[in-house]
Amino acid sequence: MKQIPQATYPGIELIPEQRARADGELLKETRSYCPSCMRVVDARVYAVDGLVWLFKQCPDHGPYQGLVEKDVEFYRRVMNPGVAPGLPHFSLIIPITHSCNLDCSICFLPDRERDNLTREQIGQVLDDTEIPWIVLSGGEPTLRADLPELLQDICKRDKVAGLNSNGIKLADRDYCRRLADAGLTSVVLAFNGADDAIYERINGRPLLDQKRQALENLVEAGISVLVSPTIMRGINEDLTPLLKMCNEYWPDVYQLRMRGAARVGVHGDFDPLVLSELVELVGRPLGKTLSQLLDEFDPARCHHAATQWILEGRFYVSGARAGQLHSWDEGELYLHNPQARDLGGDWVGERPMRQRLAPFGFHIWAWPDRFNVDLEEIKSTGVSHLYGERTVMGFYDAILRAHEL
Repeated sequence: MKQIPQATYPGIELIPEQRARADGELLKETRSYCPSCMRVVDARVYAVDGLVWLFKQCPDHGPYQGLVEKDVEFYRRVMNPGVAPGLPHFSLIIPITHSCNLDCSICFLPDRERDNLTREQIGQVLDDTEIPWIVLSGGEPTLRADLPELLQDICKRDKVAGLNSNGIKLADRDYCRRLADAGLTSVVLAFNGADDAIYERINGRPLLDQKRQALENLVEAGISVLVSPTIMRGINEDLTPLLKMCNEYWPDVYQLRMRGAARVGVHGDFDPLVLSELVELVGRPLGKTLSQLLDEFDPARCHHAATQWILEGRFYVSGARAGQLHSWDEGELYLHNPQARDLGGDWVGERPMRQRLAPFGFHIWAWPDRFNVDLEEIKSTGVSHLYGERTVMGFYDAILRAHEL
């Protein structure tokens, strides 16, 4: 296998390993992959000059280092020391095709020429797993002519059927209805922004009208939507338009599932955003600094790891008329006059009333690459991915190893 060159980071000078080991502060000992041969090797995480680096050495390919974080204090507060406790595997992603009707600069699928799984092979995977939520993915899964039948196969096994899609075919209203009738309950809809200039740069063509129509069709069909932007530095970092759209379609849109573009699979030459930068982007339209978000962070209610931050229920949509998000307390939202009246709530004197509302969550992913992956951290996602024809493994493991198939 051709050796992978050392990772580069615009504006950051790589620190020689010996200097880092001598001058840096050891934050963690863990395990990682050699970027060249994917052998599991010992690794150490150091804080050096305000940055967090992962260092490792392969017996065959030598030393490597990868940038983990740009904010040491953020890393200290959200990292899982020792072995991450992890989440139970609640979803399994099955790639049912490797074909796609787009050619995006951020694609993480390394090979589009592989044969697709047959319906019978997918059925065997469903029979073998106890994971309750099955998400069909790709490539672009709507290119499978038998997608409705695959959804029915999932439902017949008393499992919940979901879909990851770019939304192009979902702009067809009748097609959306057909998928809903087949048992589709939720869609992770790729939605990189509210401006066609964003799609032209990331996806190679204007897509906004199709994305909006797909969203309308899904809501009309009674299918829940997770809006899923992939964030690239300097292109679509302003989340305000997407949050306004989520608020407009809430509660049918119940989550903003954002991830930073990662240097995995087929990728361009770009500078990935680290997790603290992604969380900071969420705070801006909420009027909160990163420090304020950390002060409000309750580890008992929000899962966290050094590669992801899941703020499930951390903020609640207050309704289309109020048009803003609020922090929560004890699973309930404090509503104050006149918002309570606007939302149909009762008001007694000057005392705020608690009114239960459907949650709106943020799911923030900073995907690791082969240089900075911490094998203890990636156990904690709760998401599985089918690898090859029959092997179920952790999501990140499958993505990082996909080039070997």
